[in-house]
Amino acid sequence: STPSAEPGVLLPRPLPDEVVGSILARACHRHHVASGALLRALFGGEGKSVPFLLCGRLPVVAGACRISAEQLLWEHTVFPYAVSFMDSRLVAVYEKRLLSGDSGVGRFLKTFGAGLDVRRFCPHCVREDLAHYGESYWRRAHQLPGVFFCPDHGAYLRGTHAPLTGIRWSGEMPQDSAGRKLRLPTRRLLLRLIAVESRAHLTRRPFQPVSPAAQQRAAVFEKGYGSRDGAGATQQLNNDLHRYFGSKVLKAMGCDFHPASSNAWPSLIFREAGERLSTPRHVLLRVFVQAAESRRPSFSNRGQVTPAYLRESRGWMEVKPTAKLHGD
Repeated sequence: STPSAEPGVLLPRPLPDEVVGSILARACHRHHVASGALLRALFGGEGKSVPFLLCGRLPVVAGACRISAEQLLWEHTVFPYAVSFMDSRLVAVYEKRLLSGDSGVGRFLKTFGAGLDVRRFCPHCVREDLAHYGESYWRRAHQLPGVFFCPDHGAYLRGTHAPLTGIRWSGEMPQDSAGRKLRLPTRRLLLRLIAVESRAHLTRRPFQPVSPAAQQRAAVFEKGYGSRDGAGATQQLNNDLHRYFGSKVLKAMGCDFHPASSNAWPSLIFREAGERLSTPRHVLLRVFVQAAESRRPSFSNRGQVTPAYLRESRGWMEVKPTAKLHGD
């Protein structure tokens, strides 16, 4: 039988892009109850903890919200982001498990948890929410690894002291916090591109016969990085991507690496292990590939590539290697 909430327990209806933990936090805030008391009322004796970004027992929470478990999973958790580059058949397996009430969600959060710390909010979103709903809430798009920028308002996000990961959480809402300035790892334009690209992976994608990782690999090949040039091409990708983003951005997303390492994660896109790259790494690859020049670099002068620079032009950026390009 499908698990259900304890009789009489109702949660607020989810708001657009509201993360599941925020729905529970709003219930605490509205009814002035502690999170533990709410979870016990919702789940009975099993109500001890619920991850903020992707809770187990989805059918129970969905029933209390008066929506389907499928809608809750795809529109109000980070599940779409976590599986965005997985093979569609594997996604279907994980979806079935979670919709059946499987509470083992840690495997998904571990894939990108290194880039998460505290809850973030956009002050402009909060003002609009208070005016429209009378309350504010936590958006999924603001809680993703490396996202410091609101793609809707073009504003920097504010940090809080409320933890984003772990099994304990508070009922604190954005309007309860003055927020604190986050330490930004790079320039505004690059932060905007990362935020926009990250949010694009919060939507449900249709079944694809070719895995997204394979499509990503093909895009990298088209930019001139690939096995045709042997190890030089692989090393060049590691060097160019690391210099393009810099260690601060990579660390902020839990994706830093040593460019000289033979197992640096960008080079894994050329191998079978590329199928297992986490979504934050794929996001970085997509931003880099879209910005890189489409001409094939010469690898005869490896190590001579200058640090990438950002160029604001029609909202995109490009990487300018010093090495001479074929066709020049």
